[in-house]
Amino acid sequence: ADLDTSASALCRTSHPDSEFLQRYRDVIEMTNKDQFIVHFFNGEWLTRIALSSGAEMEIIEPREIRREISERARRALTNYR
Repeated sequence: ADLDTSASALCRTSHPDSEFLQRYRDVIEMTNKDQFIVHFFNGEWLTRIALSSGAEMEIIEPREIRREISERARRALTNYR
């Protein structure tokens, strides 16, 4: 899901004080207390960040990155069954 141009993703958090929001505040634009926009150049970066943030972050849009995260999480889960 690599993107060659600047893009943005609509995201949600249940942890408004999360480490993710603090660490990446330069590329985040809060839209309300639990939704924000992440500006990014590389879809793989966003995918990895979302996976590593666990339940702190949910990608709402773009759908193709959301699907990629879902698929990778499913594959990882099979290792723990």
